[in-house]
Amino acid sequence: MLRVRPIHFTSRLDEWERLLTVMGLVKTVDEPTWREFDAGSGRLALHFVEEGAAADGTTSFGVEVGDLKEFARRTKEAGAAEGVTTAELIEADHGSSCRITAADGFSFLADPATRAADGSWAGHRKRTRTSPSSASGSPKTPSRRLRRCATSAPGPARSRAPASATAARLSPKRSPPRTAAS
Repeated sequence: MLRVRPIHFTSRLDEWERLLTVMGLVKTVDEPTWREFDAGSGRLALHFVEEGAAADGTTSFGVEVGDLKEFARRTKEAGAAEGVTTAELIEADHGSSCRITAADGFSFLADPATRAADGSWAGHRKRTRTSPSSASGSPKTPSRRLRRCATSAPGPARSRAPASATAARLSPKRSPPRTAAS
């Protein structure tokens, strides 16, 4: 199991929470300085930083994996074959992790995912993270349009087709199944 889970550092947790929930993401972790939102095939984590901090508005790439040691072994093996990527198990400030570093210096962490009681890949241990050291090239805030979407009152009512009609339009047309008589 491998899925993306970037971490966005922000002084505006509540505004980001409204935006993400309006977009349909589901909050799975709710701590004072750490929140996670699930989008099905990936997650987005929010980490609180003080307003004006260098990390405010930056995003760090990261992934979650089912078996951290196996992921590190396979990544290290593949990297050795091509000579371009390293993978090392480390103890980060939030627990065990795997640091992957590409030949160009790009580095990110793979953290262990945990299974929820229902067996799905959901839920996590409590985390604390430090801010990233470099904040270059990241957007500072969500776009004004998206921010407005999450914080403004709903616009005029729109006529929408029922969900079943939408699904019918998007579904490929299929012939009825053949029977032995046909």
